[in-house]
Amino acid sequence: IHFYKRTQCDQMNGCGHVPGSTSSLYNWQEVTPGFLSACSSLKLGELCHDDMFGLFEAMSAIEMMDPKMDAGMVCNRANTTPITWDMALEKGELVLEGISAGLEPGEVVVMVDQTLACFVTWLEGHSLAQTVLTNLY
Repeated sequence: IHFYKRTQCDQMNGCGHVPGSTSSLYNWQEVTPGFLSACSSLKLGELCHDDMFGLFEAMSAIEMMDPKMDAGMVCNRANTTPITWDMALEKGELVLEGISAGLEPGEVVVMVDQTLACFVTWLEGHSLAQTVLTNLY
């Protein structure tokens, strides 16, 4: 693995290259030895970055080993296969008519509770695909 640093930027137009040209706007400099040296002295929670690191890069970064951000963690892998629309219909767990199907109040509470649990988990920072989009209602 090699790390590179952007050292110069001319005529920044938001796309990273000159339109109609194959040349890059950036001059790249390899910084692997210095970067690895700096990383080896970091303490937990510290970040190594260059001067061009800004809010956009920070918001786009993924925190490795954070269960909310790292979908590849073992704790984020379910032991069972996610239930699909067809599977829920076959098992009778999904009522197509919804509340108008004459559901018992307890069944409606379960439906609303599951929906709110997915929504709140998403608001707490978990992945949309693993929370709200798993709700079949």
